[in-house]
Amino acid sequence: MDDKQIIQRYLNDIRRHLVPKLRPGVGISSNFYPASTGGGLLEIKFGPQQANVDQVLATSSTIGHILQIVPQRTFPGDFTGMKFSGTNVVLEGDRLLLIKGGDDPADWTDAAAAKDLEFAFHRGNK
Repeated sequence: MDDKQIIQRYLNDIRRHLVPKLRPGVGISSNFYPASTGGGLLEIKFGPQQANVDQVLATSSTIGHILQIVPQRTFPGDFTGMKFSGTNVVLEGDRLLLIKGGDDPADWTDAAAAKDLEFAFHRGNK
């Protein structure tokens, strides 16, 4: 996904749905790493000293390549050839990684942002 308007709208939607779930004084910073083959990785960091800022970084060739760039412990090894679909969620310490696997417009809506966060924070709580 390399449409900056769609990305920024999705980031705004994520932030709007996420802020009510956090304690007062907790900041959110996000980095979005777009992939030219579709989708991308959204890294959201939480904390009392976290600046409230969103960044859209340079486009990489694939999500697997992005996983080589973004420090993370969930996917060790070489994932440059791996393909992702839908939204994959990883919680690591004080951050949330949302791996978006495609450019389908339905995956980048306000409803999709709410669903992605619901999946991240309420898995197993039915």
